[in-house]
Parts: sequence; structure tokens; C-alpha cells
Amino acid sequence: MQRAVLSVCGVAACLLTVGLQAQSRPSSRPVAYDAARLIVGDGAVIAPATFVVQDGRVIAVGPKGSVAIPAGATRVDLSGRTVM
Repeated sequence: MQRAVLSVCGVAACLLTVGLQAQSRPSSRPVAYDAARLIVGDGAVIAPATFVVQDGRVIAVGPKGSVAIPAGATRVDLSGRTVM
């Protein structure tokens, strides 16, 4: 009986670990956030701004219309929102 309980606990721990690892992996598909009021680290404001994030990193940022959005990128409209 003890072995069965330990086996079930071991399997549950493995599944939890795999699930957490899958959640922490960044997506390779870029995401373009558009039309936000962007306040950058030095306090400068870009409004409206577009920024593109891929693999957990900002790969492009600038005024709306000046940033090339990669083909196949997911687009998110942030009109009326501020991002810091």
C-alpha cells in the first residue's frame, strides 16, 4: 500500500514539474502591441506606440506606423492604455 501511494505521489510530482516547465517556455510567435501610450525607462513617452515582443524580449519599439510587425505576429490593441 505504501509503495502505491509513493508511486502516485511520484507521478503527480513529475506531471506538475512538466506542466510548470511548459508554462515557463516563451512562445516563439511574436506579439505586436499597438496604440498604447508607452512610458520608457528614462521617462520618455511614445504615444501612440507599437512594440513587438518575441521569446520574452522586446524586439522592436517606436511610434505607431514606424515599427515593422513580423508576418504571423499576434496583434493586441492597447488603445486607451498606458504601458510602463
